[in-house]
Amino acid sequence: MSMLGVGLKRWVAGGVLCLMMALGSSVLGVAVTLTDENASVVIDPESDAGMSDWVVDGVDHLEKQWFYFRVGDGPEQPLNALPLVDMVVSDGGFGDPNPERVVMRYADQRIMVTIGYVLTGSNPGEGFSHINEDISIDNLTREPLDVSFFQYSDFDLAGTARDDWARVDSPDLFNTARQNDGVVAFSEAPVTPVPDHFEVSLFDGTLAKLTDGDADDLSDVAGPIGPGNLAWAFQWSRELAPLGESRSSLLISKLKRIETAIPEPGVLGLMLVGVAGAVGRRRRVA
Repeated sequence: MSMLGVGLKRWVAGGVLCLMMALGSSVLGVAVTLTDENASVVIDPESDAGMSDWVVDGVDHLEKQWFYFRVGDGPEQPLNALPLVDMVVSDGGFGDPNPERVVMRYADQRIMVTIGYVLTGSNPGEGFSHINEDISIDNLTREPLDVSFFQYSDFDLAGTARDDWARVDSPDLFNTARQNDGVVAFSEAPVTPVPDHFEVSLFDGTLAKLTDGDADDLSDVAGPIGPGNLAWAFQWSRELAPLGESRSSLLISKLKRIETAIPEPGVLGLMLVGVAGAVGRRRRVA
């Protein structure tokens, strides 16, 4: 059996995947919309757009969230640079017929990356939704493999781009990303394992670093930064052991949450000043 075949066999052996294969449908190369209660999100598996349009109670909060990877000395590439070999969409069993789950698997002769999303909404008008996300990165070779994996996130909370604040925190761990605009709050935590590097910046700065054709690490700038059109990113860098040995895989787990925010009075005051300034600048430009 080829190295890729061995890796695929190991992946299919997972009980969770087998259940989803039984309940879901397998599709390739098609953008999918997950829907539950008051929430929906679009995932385009073979485009740099990645995950977008996370809509909660009719408001779109997400411009783009996607993954990039580097093998050896680079450069970074979007996840969709790998062939998409399987995609399973299924109903999460939440009491409605809409699909709430998707598992996507990408692989070449070196690595296999598996991404699983589960969307959960809330009652209409509650303004709450979350996404569970599980990632597996597997070495398919018989040699150690240096791999860096990046998650890039560009949220425009409440449908506006220029009035957000963002930071990466959780004391001493830096495994929590937070973003808010005074009306809506986003968090991604707990992130396990803890990222090796992270970055908060203007949206185009981090994206340029991941798409400039050479190898880059994130800057470890934690913020807070704002108000502005912001992005943040996490990076995990590991030497994966050869196929068949322990530590030949990197497993990443995260929970994303969007909810109505009631910020602390001092933070709210700063945000209102920032928003007023941004509005004034837009009016002058107009």
